[in-house]
Amino acid sequence: VETGVTFDDATPTLTHRALAGLVGAGLVKHVISQNVDGLHLKSGLPRSSLSELHGNMFMEKCEKCGREYLRDVVVSTVGLKRTGNRGKLRDTVLDWEDELPAEDLEKAQYHSRKADLSLCLGSTLQIVPAGTLPLLAKKHLGKLVICNLQPTKYVCQPHKPHTTNQHIAASLNP
Repeated sequence: VETGVTFDDATPTLTHRALAGLVGAGLVKHVISQNVDGLHLKSGLPRSSLSELHGNMFMEKCEKCGREYLRDVVVSTVGLKRTGNRGKLRDTVLDWEDELPAEDLEKAQYHSRKADLSLCLGSTLQIVPAGTLPLLAKKHLGKLVICNLQPTKYVCQPHKPHTTNQHIAASLNP
């Protein structure tokens, strides 16, 4: 893992690209993210297939019409504040006291309920309500798979990814 990389310079990982490839192939219907780094969109994942529950450092949203504007550089504010661009635009990154964005949360809940498999990558599922979304699939007879280096309250022993995953991901999105 490279250190000292700014968010502006960060690039999507093999996992980001694999998820975008799986969505493109119709094998994954929706991705739910708690990350604010914008790497899912940079990987080519369509916004319509993504719920960004904690916002995106590269996104501004018009408070009047709701249109989103994806920027090439990190937006200068956090906490749903006005950015100064065109007067009505706000950043989309939540502060601790902010509510999750309703549209993204509703899409995440819908897809979580409909999923026959919920694949959780790199999350301890501690942050509520986002951490409870994968359980909706299980509650509606879907399966739950958690891939995380640390244990979660749902899995006692963490599993390390196989190097085979790199080969699969590379073939999905070269």
